[in-house]
Amino acid sequence: MKDKQKIIFTIMGCGSAYGVPTAGNGWGICDPNHPANRRLASSVVLRSETDTIIIDLGPDFRQQTCTHNVREISGVLFTHSHADHITGIFELPMFTQWQRGDIHCFATPETLVGIQKRFHYLFDPNITVYHYGGGRILWHEIEYGQEMVVGDMPILPFQQDHGFMSSTGFRVGDIAYSTDVKKIDEANKAFLKDLKIWVLDCNGIEVSPVHNHLDQALAWIEEIKPERAILTHLSETVDYVTTSKKLPPNVELAVDGMSFETFVQRPTCRRPLRQYSPSNI
Repeated sequence: MKDKQKIIFTIMGCGSAYGVPTAGNGWGICDPNHPANRRLASSVVLRSETDTIIIDLGPDFRQQTCTHNVREISGVLFTHSHADHITGIFELPMFTQWQRGDIHCFATPETLVGIQKRFHYLFDPNITVYHYGGGRILWHEIEYGQEMVVGDMPILPFQQDHGFMSSTGFRVGDIAYSTDVKKIDEANKAFLKDLKIWVLDCNGIEVSPVHNHLDQALAWIEEIKPERAILTHLSETVDYVTTSKKLPPNVELAVDGMSFETFVQRPTCRRPLRQYSPSNI
């Protein structure tokens, strides 16, 4: 196993855009007395022996890093530029201070434009490391279908349809993460073969124009046939106990804090990172 390394996935948040409960103490149909119904905005941390990678930084990111003792960050992967997946970017300079080093952030060109509109100051080349405390936020372009190495982890990004925009799914070893997805075309389903675990969007029970819903999620799982499927990005319309009773044995609802692992080949070579050239907005 010397050529293999273990990567631990932890779901720091499995909630939809506004979490559960929503602002104003909105529980929807969720039982407020069941702890699994308490959900922060969707975010995942991947840990190897030496590196820590985050997928999406939402409005609960500060709280999530404190809960899960995230002190250093090697890289950040963004699925898309909606607010519930990027607003935690505000916290990144704190980590360049802790670790006194750079943080590499990865997204498609479309997503990077959206991020730059909201956090333009983090793209300013005139800001020195003095402002960041010993490191910088460095931005890189994702190419769909091209494996990249982030820290010491091989990551394969693939394209998803989020209704009115694209989102990015990520595969690491035999685990895939597919949040905020309405459709996946046949070409990109090829990246989902032979999965041990598929973490899949299931925003609610009813049909949505931009998200997966329960019946569609179960149909995809039957088609793709992962060994285990975990439904995430759950809104206040998805009660843990009630919905769990409707699921087949290999499918379960995500819970904040749940972890699982995969083993991947240690990278022997790295493709050059594609630096992002900020536009003048």
